[in-house]
Amino acid sequence: RFAFCQTFMMAMGGYMSAWITLKLGPNWFLAGVLGAMAVTGALAAVIGLILSRAQDFYFAIGTLAVSGVGAVILTHTTSFSGADGSTVGIAAPEILGYTFASYLQMFWLSLAVLAAVALFAIFLERSPVRRHAIAGRESAVVARSAGVPVVRVQIMLFALGSMLGGVSGALLGSINSTMDVNSFGTGLAIGLFLMLFIGGVGPVWGPI
Repeated sequence: RFAFCQTFMMAMGGYMSAWITLKLGPNWFLAGVLGAMAVTGALAAVIGLILSRAQDFYFAIGTLAVSGVGAVILTHTTSFSGADGSTVGIAAPEILGYTFASYLQMFWLSLAVLAAVALFAIFLERSPVRRHAIAGRESAVVARSAGVPVVRVQIMLFALGSMLGGVSGALLGSINSTMDVNSFGTGLAIGLFLMLFIGGVGPVWGPI
């Protein structure tokens, strides 16, 4: 199922990480990333439960509505996201006393995160979760009759994808030292789906 709220999850993760590091300091970057993952994962679980009966096109439209509503909320919650949805002055991330100050250093950090995510995706592909997800996609009725927890698997995968979106948002905020709602609009969403359509949704390396 294609979720059109991934850009909102990225924005939410970026704002959450920025909020934590601005309150506690740049050396709390890892705590900010964990906070971003927790918030986006919980949001996705709630949204997944609400849209659990919606499939295909209707699920996509529901998540698109979530993205639109979320952008409006982030724009107006100035105590969390800043004036007009802009948070500035985000410090460079600091991990175990090492500060990733330059773009080159941020590149290596992002590459390490990408490698960890790719490794996780490879293990996930080889697990029963992938088989259950494919069974639920092809025929939910047959899968349920075979004992596959279709809804639970779909919500879990949606939450995992949203958590990874939160991580990418936290990294983007640190690289650009600012967060802006307008940066997570339709253009970015189209770019994400082009990566999937051109690279292919099957292999892990396709989107890369």
